[in-house]
Amino acid sequence: MPLKIRLYLIDDTIVDIRISASGKYSYHWEQRDIRDIVYRHDNAPHERWKYVKTFPKHFHCESEDNVCESDISDDPEEAIREFLLFIRVKLKEYFLLESGQ
Repeated sequence: MPLKIRLYLIDDTIVDIRISASGKYSYHWEQRDIRDIVYRHDNAPHERWKYVKTFPKHFHCESEDNVCESDISDDPEEAIREFLLFIRVKLKEYFLLESGQ
């Protein structure tokens, strides 16, 4: 049974983390309702992303269709840390922009 965690963030966005025993994963930050943006690292072997050097590992950067290499760690604990740090940095940027600083 896969590990599934949902986090509700202060800006009304959500983070979904899914990790299976077989090694499949998805680290997903859903903010389409707030900023029309999505970020996700996953390793689903979609043929559409076969051109990505790190395939099946790939990164959806700001949209489902903007896909590039994923540099996230292969170690799940480290990958979660890296992804949460990425979110923290982005949230700081968003709050600074919204406050006009």
